[in-house]
Amino acid sequence: MADHGRSHHRQHSHPTTLSGAYRGSIALNTGLSVAQLVIGIGFGSLALIGDAIHNLGDVFGLALGWGAERLSTRLPILRFTDGFGRSTQLAALINGVLIAMAAAVVLVGLTGWHWLDPITAIGVGVAVGYTGLVLIRDALIVLLDAIPAHIDPEQVRQVLLQCPGVVDVHHLHIWGLSTSQVALTAHVCRRIGSVDDMALLHQAKRALDEVGVDHSTLQLEPAP
Repeated sequence: MADHGRSHHRQHSHPTTLSGAYRGSIALNTGLSVAQLVIGIGFGSLALIGDAIHNLGDVFGLALGWGAERLSTRLPILRFTDGFGRSTQLAALINGVLIAMAAAVVLVGLTGWHWLDPITAIGVGVAVGYTGLVLIRDALIVLLDAIPAHIDPEQVRQVLLQCPGVVDVHHLHIWGLSTSQVALTAHVCRRIGSVDDMALLHQAKRALDEVGVDHSTLQLEPAP
């Protein structure tokens, strides 16, 4: 007979200062982009125009991220029992694709310009393209339920094994619920009677919190 224990943390509402930070960043980047476009077109500078496109992509990315963060704080509903945390990864994926496309548009119009300006534009395009590819890679890793890069699965396993009465951990699965939340499920074999099950679950949950696991589902099983 197996006992089941579940521990939850729901993402807290972001403070209003975060919304203010998003608004301020969007406003500043929009102003900078407009200025770069005007000056770049006026002086025929492809580098400035390319950087303006990059900054406009940042503006869109900030707006997309802001919306995704707000959506991720919504409570679960009937068909979305884990909430909407994955919206942050979807936003990152879309942002990465758009940044990579913007870089491609900048590497296209390099003919007929002074040699220094195209070289600068190429540098901007390469940097922007690399950023976009990194965002796409990271978003796909999380969307495919890979273990987040900052989580060491062996460390998580050892944390559970160090709990009183625990002799084995198997069926360990770790994945990202959002860009900032990590979930875990595991079967934990413990010596019956060596420790109170609820005390064990609470201790395991606290230990998992310390290594970055926010949501944990543990199934307790008797040791062989």
